[in-house]
Amino acid sequence: MEQGSGLRTQLQKVIDPNFRRTVVDEETGEETVLSDQELDMLFRIQEGKYYSSNVGEEMDLTDLYPYDSRFPVINLPEPKSRFIPSKWEAKKVIELVRKIRRGDYDHKIPEKPDVYNLWTDDTDPAEWEARSKRLPPPPIKLPDHAESYNPPPEYLLTPEEQKEWEAANPYDRKYPFLPQMYAAMRQVPGYKDFIKERFQRDLDLYLFPASSRRSFTSTLRICPSCPTRRICCLPQVMTLEFFGHGAAITALSVDPTGQYIASGSRDRTVRVWDIPTGRCLRLLRLEADAEAVAWNPVHPIIAIAAGKKLLLYTPGLTEEATEACIALVVAPLAPGAMTMTLQSGYTWHRADTLPTRDGVVMDIAHPKPITQLCWHPKGDYFAAVSSDTSSSTVIIHQLSRRRSQLPFTKKRLVMCVLFHPTKPLFFVASRTAVQVFDLMKQQLVKKLRPSAKWITSMALHPTGSHLIVGSADSRLAWFDLEAKDTPYKILRYPGLALRQVCFHQTQPLFASGADNGTLHVFHGRVYTDMETDPLLVPVKVLRPPPSSMVPVEQPEEEVEEEVDEDGEKKAARRKVITPDVRSCVFHPRQPWIFSGSADGVIRLFV
Repeated sequence: MEQGSGLRTQLQKVIDPNFRRTVVDEETGEETVLSDQELDMLFRIQEGKYYSSNVGEEMDLTDLYPYDSRFPVINLPEPKSRFIPSKWEAKKVIELVRKIRRGDYDHKIPEKPDVYNLWTDDTDPAEWEARSKRLPPPPIKLPDHAESYNPPPEYLLTPEEQKEWEAANPYDRKYPFLPQMYAAMRQVPGYKDFIKERFQRDLDLYLFPASSRRSFTSTLRICPSCPTRRICCLPQVMTLEFFGHGAAITALSVDPTGQYIASGSRDRTVRVWDIPTGRCLRLLRLEADAEAVAWNPVHPIIAIAAGKKLLLYTPGLTEEATEACIALVVAPLAPGAMTMTLQSGYTWHRADTLPTRDGVVMDIAHPKPITQLCWHPKGDYFAAVSSDTSSSTVIIHQLSRRRSQLPFTKKRLVMCVLFHPTKPLFFVASRTAVQVFDLMKQQLVKKLRPSAKWITSMALHPTGSHLIVGSADSRLAWFDLEAKDTPYKILRYPGLALRQVCFHQTQPLFASGADNGTLHVFHGRVYTDMETDPLLVPVKVLRPPPSSMVPVEQPEEEVEEEVDEDGEKKAARRKVITPDVRSCVFHPRQPWIFSGSADGVIRLFV
């Protein structure tokens, strides 16, 4: 056998007579020269024979299961069912015997008449039924090889056959035309009998009776049935309102335990509420408007985006949780851990270096204002989206090592981002598309196109296999991530811009908040069977009662003023504007939904 390569191998082929029969052990490097008997054994195994010429081929074998020689391919023993009488045939025979004894068995099959009397009266139902059955029109004969513009030579007529064809009666000819050969299809002349044949065809269809068409009754439901409340509980009415903010609410985030909810507003405050009582437990005043609020899914830490700063806030609801968070964030790093950032624009300030601010344990400075935040399900990484279009639009921070990194190097406009719950996937939504990146391989996996002009928000199903995208052009697109890159279903809201979309973590529910103050709740059932499509059914439209609408203060130039006959200004009239939903989120356990409106009120629907 050949071993190695190069000049040494070529010399060994010429010098060593046993080079072709030498094998090398890959583990030990030992060389072994095969004997003639061993080579014969290898060659016989390769040919599918016994390893030795003295064994197997001349041995007398006894066939324990004889088979029919007419079927040499199938060499199986006879099945047991061939030796046991069929019980179903016995039952059928007994049934026929009982019918014969009772006189109910009639072996004669009634013959239906194939013809009917054309001149009978139409009042006879039997004759009318026979005459009403129409036969289909005769089909057109398929073309033959002789009708081709380049037929085979055997289909062409010789001069003698052509003379016989011309002298024969048109009804006795084999073909109604002369087969001819052309070099190209563009050289084929027009068929002179085309109009005549089309007329004959139309005449046959006109004189032939039309076939009868039976009415079809479908049992298939066009619209899916609405799920009952026993299957899935739904939020029905508004039961609680949270008052305290003086401006529009921009973000809501519920504690993973479902006990508290955090809200950010444009009045430069962040409040933590007790959900069962509706009482404000904590109030944090900021230097800028709170554009985003996100509660850590593992630790009692709230990430707050206020202008160009990202704050890590511990509400201090329990002493043990507060001490654990401070030990996690403020404690010194382990030896070898990196504390430096990729750019000088991102600086981590610990609580001991900050001015007095209750509960804030970390301050991260950004070069641009932050518009959106999201946490990784494991609670160590969180992403921030800035309002610029540079390469630093998306920033990923690591809590344990206190460092920042930029995942992208190209300039892009990003609206929102999401982490996959189980896979290392990162969803980035631009203005018109959603890109899915693999963080481990650092490459683009797929690009989703929701056919939207301006994407505002997106949410991921708890299984991670489905995605919903809301846009400002009145569309909600549902994507099946295991299938195509186009939406599986598009839900349209005429004249309404969607501000926020969200999924429930345990119930088959998803919702969307519109700019007219309504919440649209849908039943979204995702099946484990890959062949069954998701079931999407609109079930409820939630609106705040008119009594709960608060007058919204308008700017001075937008306030309507009236002038009386004397030229004096009357009192300005304030309009009660319908509070548009800026943020909505489901309760992690109960089928409840929270909505944050432009009037500064948080509403709970149960």
